[in-house]
Amino acid sequence: MIEIFYFIFVALVAVALGQRILKLIGVKFDSDLLRFIFSFPLGLAVLAYVAFFLGIVGLLYKSIFISILLLLLILLIKDIIKIISLLFHSFINLKKIIKKAKFNFFTILLLFLLLFVALNFIISFSPPWNVDPLAYHLAVPKIYIENHKIIYLPHIIYANLPSLVGFIYLIGLLLHNGILSNLFAYSLSVIFVIAIYSFCKKFFNPRVAILASLIFYSFPKISEAVSTTFIDIQLALFVFLSIYGLLMYFTSKKNSWLFLSAIFIGFAISSKIFGIVGAIGILILLAYNLFLRLIKNEINYKDVFFKILVFSLIVFIIVMPW
Repeated sequence: MIEIFYFIFVALVAVALGQRILKLIGVKFDSDLLRFIFSFPLGLAVLAYVAFFLGIVGLLYKSIFISILLLLLILLIKDIIKIISLLFHSFINLKKIIKKAKFNFFTILLLFLLLFVALNFIISFSPPWNVDPLAYHLAVPKIYIENHKIIYLPHIIYANLPSLVGFIYLIGLLLHNGILSNLFAYSLSVIFVIAIYSFCKKFFNPRVAILASLIFYSFPKISEAVSTTFIDIQLALFVFLSIYGLLMYFTSKKNSWLFLSAIFIGFAISSKIFGIVGAIGILILLAYNLFLRLIKNEINYKDVFFKILVFSLIVFIIVMPW
């Protein structure tokens, strides 16, 4: 069970790091839950880039990566203490909510959702066995770790494609084993469920949020993939968070949300080349919204050009290392 301690350690650092980056960007959140939804994947992705650059320079050692995590822990200790305190108070408030909750159809749906979350958590402790993880999602990172650097692998074509999520899994292998990598995959799937709930609650209502979350998480193909080191769920999460950020930009008109949307669609492309499809769709949505605002004289042509240029530049910078 040492994997749990490693996971908690990395997760706390990732959330704190993500929150610090969000502050630098200037993103304002109306709830701690929404902040957590964006900060954890953001921080974990940044740690994956750290591992990537260590691999580039031939310093992919467990001792070096743990030293970096400890340094970040020291630098972000105040943020981490606040996160732990917030989790403690959230747990107390949750107990109060449960006591006051009424038993109805949607309560049953929520219990089923929690059951799926719990079962998939248990399944994530099984050793990796699926074909894709054993063939390249974990096999390629393991080869990098054994060589302490990123090397050219001509006989594994997938090793030459963008692999941000693969480097998140590499962190698990580097620190301990494949089960820790499973926990990272599982945690991002849970973030996806929470993000769906948050999105639907914000733009629809809590009942739609519960139903949508359960439909997504109970779908057989999803249940099969959430507890092991596939990359499609994580790719979908990054695309969804980019769309979420874009819609928040549409409603708030704050450029910081536009920047955040660009960051996450950049993560999507860096995870799998098909993320480009999502990027094209998001650019079309952005251009359409800016065109409508242009017609209403809310912005001018210079603003339209600047926003699209900055969005594209952020995506390019994030994808460029791959």
